[in-house]
Amino acid sequence: MDDGSHQQTGRVFNEACDDGNQDNTDGCTTKCRPCLQLGQMGNIEITTDTDLCPGEYHMDDYGDYGVIIIKASGITLNGHGAILIGEGRGVGIVNFRSNNVIIKNCTIKGYDVGIRIENASNVTLQQNLICGNSQRNIELIDASDIHGYNPSLATTTTCMGLQGPSSGQIAKAGIISSQQAPTSSQASKSRTKKSVPRTAVKPFKVAQAPMSTSSKLSKPKSIQQSKSTKRPAGMHSLYIEAQKARWVSKSSKVVFNSDRVPRFGVAKSLSKGRLSNGDIAGKLLLTQPAWAKDGYIQGEFPAIKLGRKPHFKTIVTMLTGAHPSTLLSFDVLIRDGKRITVVTQQRFSGTKPIPLNVNLSRWKGKTIRLILRVRLLKGTKPAPAVWVNPSLRT
Repeated sequence: MDDGSHQQTGRVFNEACDDGNQDNTDGCTTKCRPCLQLGQMGNIEITTDTDLCPGEYHMDDYGDYGVIIIKASGITLNGHGAILIGEGRGVGIVNFRSNNVIIKNCTIKGYDVGIRIENASNVTLQQNLICGNSQRNIELIDASDIHGYNPSLATTTTCMGLQGPSSGQIAKAGIISSQQAPTSSQASKSRTKKSVPRTAVKPFKVAQAPMSTSSKLSKPKSIQQSKSTKRPAGMHSLYIEAQKARWVSKSSKVVFNSDRVPRFGVAKSLSKGRLSNGDIAGKLLLTQPAWAKDGYIQGEFPAIKLGRKPHFKTIVTMLTGAHPSTLLSFDVLIRDGKRITVVTQQRFSGTKPIPLNVNLSRWKGKTIRLILRVRLLKGTKPAPAVWVNPSLRT
């Protein structure tokens, strides 16, 4: 691993990991613990101490499950300044039923929720920058003994949303919801009340709020407790709803999650799998076409009414072990009444996953049926095609 940031006598060393000393020019040794280089896939489960490689990662949480999911107690997630950027939905980091956890040095923006802590206790947040998340920056669900989100503890800061008319304002007292930014008139009124230590938080840089144990602040809405977690309005997980679809292949009808002979076509859900490029991803919809010339498999989902800005999103690829010469076509179709329209056809071969973001605004306000189809264009070997966390925002 070489981040190219350190040079010595013409050689380049990587110090993105910890080799046990303070010298950042001697390169890594055998003691070095490599950092985790994130890819395009979310829903990464963390079960041991993990260091993220520094960098900016654009990772969409399609199904509201979390880009990074902490699922073990007593571990530390160190972001080393890594920046997670969403596309306005889902959750950046989820800590689920894991106690005695430390989350530090992470920047998270552009999600519905930045960090969600659920059914957990004794969780410490250190030097994180959680900003620009549309619903809440930090969300607690049946959580207790959470350290670091209170401004008086001066360990975790948040900033304002980066879009909209309030984007030029600076967060007060270290933590504030992007939905609850104070107006100038409100700020002037607050000066007549008991003063609160303030710090200017610049976007995307970890800043430390001043220590103050005397200030009494009400709990900001950015970290308020929530009794339930709901999927964003208008969001449909096709991974979950695939069992309701009508699946057919070139050979016959296909029973979802059946153990039928694969050569007739397979449609099933996989909670986790290794992709053709070696990444491990979750929430996979496997649609393997029939092993035949011009073989295909397709699923037609139940009717749904689209809203004003409908989009279909997923990542298409194959599972590891697929024959490299295989050529597939991932097709998205719309049935509008009796008419079927091909919206997109994405060819896939090789190993690199391909993101799909399909605009369905042409059918806004209409009731349609979405069809997902995979065709075998080349090859006679098993072609385990997968749609990674396919979702439809209506």
